[in-house]
Amino acid sequence: MPWKHFFALGLISLLVAGCTGNPNMIGLRSNFANAYYSLEDRRKARLAIKIYKALPKEAHEVVPIKVQRCHQYINEDSPTDSTMTTDLILTAYAQGKDGITDLKFNREGGLFHNCWFIQNGEAVGFRVSRSKK
Repeated sequence: MPWKHFFALGLISLLVAGCTGNPNMIGLRSNFANAYYSLEDRRKARLAIKIYKALPKEAHEVVPIKVQRCHQYINEDSPTDSTMTTDLILTAYAQGKDGITDLKFNREGGLFHNCWFIQNGEAVGFRVSRSKK
């Protein structure tokens, strides 16, 4: 009988240690600024990437863009759509795109990735042909 209690206590200890000691396994956390990009790059990206309501006819090099954030700690703010939009803009900028459209956001469970939930952002990134004058 004592072995069963010892085993159960050990199993619970391992589960708690696994949840609290490991970093998340999905992207960035919460609403923190993306440290992979400098402040200058973030400003340039915001000015360079335009959000379109629809895919323009002169669009080419059209690709899907996906980003994720982890809501790991309950005392931190949840990732917002605004933060996800910034992440999509930065990703499009890093890929040399001119614009994004068709932005979509959703949440999914993240307990297997050491997150309360995972916030997903998707968009369509593209380049725009410039007319020569």
